[in-house]
Amino acid sequence: MKQLIERHIQRKLQLIDTVYFSKEAPSIGELAKYLDVSESTIKSDLTQFNLLADNGSIIRVFDRDRRMDLYESIVNDSLISKVLRMLFMNPGRQAEYYSDTLSISRANFYKQVNLLNNRLKVYGARIIVNDGYHIIADDERAFRFFVFFSFVSTSTENSPIIVENVHYFQDILKKNNLGVSHFNRVDSWERSYMASILAIFIIRQSNKKTEIEITQEQIMKSPINVSTPDVNRIRTVLTSATYKSILEALIEYKEVLTDAPQSISSEQIVELLERYELEIQQTFQVEKRQLMIDTLIDIFSVVKNLSKYYPFDTKGSSITMRDFMNEYRIINVDVINRFNTFLQIATEVMGLDLMLYQEMLFYWIVISIGDYLFVPRKRILFISRYNEKHLDFCQQDLETVLRIMKIEPVIDLMPIKRFNTDTKIDRYDLILSDATLNIEDDSNIIYKPFSNSILIVEGIMKSINTKDDQ
Repeated sequence: MKQLIERHIQRKLQLIDTVYFSKEAPSIGELAKYLDVSESTIKSDLTQFNLLADNGSIIRVFDRDRRMDLYESIVNDSLISKVLRMLFMNPGRQAEYYSDTLSISRANFYKQVNLLNNRLKVYGARIIVNDGYHIIADDERAFRFFVFFSFVSTSTENSPIIVENVHYFQDILKKNNLGVSHFNRVDSWERSYMASILAIFIIRQSNKKTEIEITQEQIMKSPINVSTPDVNRIRTVLTSATYKSILEALIEYKEVLTDAPQSISSEQIVELLERYELEIQQTFQVEKRQLMIDTLIDIFSVVKNLSKYYPFDTKGSSITMRDFMNEYRIINVDVINRFNTFLQIATEVMGLDLMLYQEMLFYWIVISIGDYLFVPRKRILFISRYNEKHLDFCQQDLETVLRIMKIEPVIDLMPIKRFNTDTKIDRYDLILSDATLNIEDDSNIIYKPFSNSILIVEGIMKSINTKDDQ
């Protein structure tokens, strides 16, 4: 499933990504061909974003903050996204409020609601806008994932939190240990998503026509703490809310959050790690292994449920996750290659199409465990015309540079006077030297002064990219 957004908006977002991540400035013609539009359209878009210089060349170098600003302005031009955000972030209003706020006709607003409802059919859900809107969903877990990905796909790190008094909903969720995020860190869009789900449930339970029956047994099984100040604060946002509707909404929220989770077994994770270690010919430290197993069980158990309720391609759904993976790809593509190998083995072990969640899984695993699972270990030989003390002095700095480049180095140091034609250079992944070596084929040797970290990085990047292109 792709992001629910107009085609011209998607094109502009793709244009920004293509220019931002290109190694060399693409031509207008190349961009037009890649995006399947006319050159005049590309020129118009680039001019709108101030990315076209006076001489007609493309301004390729701009920072991440600038790109985020461009993303935010482009997404804000999407009427579908505006309506979706308005419905989820300011729930419970009448159609007149939404159309007036968006400065569109009532007919156009209903047209956008119909577009959203066509998508919501997949989840057995529909939006009803008449005497104050509400959402009916046959499968609450599926609907929850739709709302989650809707927030992810229409938000950036620069997006403002639009939910009115979001902290009122957040506070009552935290008080009842329900403020559970999908990731270790909670981004603004995730706080908004959790608040919106709770608000939608409260609106539903506050209307006799739409409320879902909550039995006394459910209330007894799910002790919920709701105080009079909680009710008063939420009523400033949702005037129809009552103590009963808030209590029942929290019970609903808890059940949706915890309903029959399907777990991945520890045996499956152990098999995954053993096969992965065999494939990459590397063994992980025993003390790190149990933490990896426990964390991967949690992650893949959630993804197993996700594959049932949201079996769609989520690639490109989040600028944060996409950038996170792309930045690793730029620094060292071997990290991504290893991750894809890991994901391929996991797919076979678990019988799930995990490539649907590639970017999310990479982000989630690296944030939760660390990138050492995918950082390649390389045997490296440093040869220098200086003495042993100089090599020892340089080693720490060189290790730091290599780790920044996402390489776990296993280093051998050698003064040039000890180097000869009998040195087994084929056992090394990478050879660096600050002096010319007298050997027949030195095409794989990086000649750079060890004191210049920038030149070292440049040489290694060139070596990595050359191997990747072969």
